[in-house]
Amino acid sequence: MNLITSSGDCCPWFFDNGSIVKKIGLFIVCFLAAAYPGTSSAEDSWTTAITPEITLEAIKIFRENPIGEDARGALALIVKFAKESKDVEVTISPNYLPWEQGSLQPYLEGVFLGAFVAGNVEYQLIKEITENRPFEGIKLMLHTYKVLKDREKIDALENFDAWLNLDQKNQLYAELEL
Repeated sequence: MNLITSSGDCCPWFFDNGSIVKKIGLFIVCFLAAAYPGTSSAEDSWTTAITPEITLEAIKIFRENPIGEDARGALALIVKFAKESKDVEVTISPNYLPWEQGSLQPYLEGVFLGAFVAGNVEYQLIKEITENRPFEGIKLMLHTYKVLKDREKIDALENFDAWLNLDQKNQLYAELEL
């Protein structure tokens, strides 16, 4: 997974002094795995190769219930696949994230970053392309936010709501200049 930033402001654990990082560290996988308490059967799949099919199933599990019992393991599996696979490319930039570093609880940052990675990876696997697709990552991140907000797991977040509003008007892509 390629992780690119124009500055070290956003999510410093992803970046090496603001430079391009070729591979995501094991720390991120562990960080995302710790986003939810409990255990998950999705983690058991790590003993075998993670295929695109397994990854798409994990994305489905996460999308259907991003706060469910299996979501943590599914998200960790997705990030592990993105890290290890040459079939996908994911670039993360502060421009793709509707929050400032440190303004969210760390586990929420992990969940939203994981959702971004999952949406980006899903599009690439379905379309059989290897090309960063931040908009699709943003869409799953916004979906995840909406689910959490609708289920009253988090309070409303102004920037997320603004992006959702733009998306409903089909103006988000143009506004973000992707």
